Amino acid sequence: MQSYLPGLYSYTNSYRPNVLPYVNKGLALFQWKQDIEAAEECCRDALAIDPDCDAAVATLAQLSLQQNKLAEAAELFESHSKLARTEPELMSALTYQYATLSQAEFQRNYPDMASQLAEIAQNMTMMDGSMRADH
Repeated sequence: MQSYLPGLYSYTNSYRPNVLPYVNKGLALFQWKQDIEAAEECCRDALAIDPDCDAAVATLAQLSLQQNKLAEAAELFESHSKLARTEPELMSALTYQYATLSQAEFQRNYPDMASQLAEIAQNMTMMDGSMRADH
């Protein structure tokens, strides 16, 4: 019996509950109700339980990017790259990280042009929403 105790102790101390339902709830709230704050809260709840949940980090990064929180998004993409388990995940996280940093640099260097592009993007989003409503 004593030979099993170290393994059992190690297993019980390393156990982390599955937090993916929190992430999935957040995604559902965002897609269904466009409630980005509730989606962020679900991801943060997941990360409070399991700070290494790559799905929660990646989702929170995308939500931050969606809100133009570029510094936060870049940090989260960097964290996601450290959690990546496959080469495609790593490439995706790094691509988003550097694209986000480039976007922030562009906004700093060309604020007038950045605001014009943001307005165009917002108009495109509104047009896309009205086209969906027509169907």
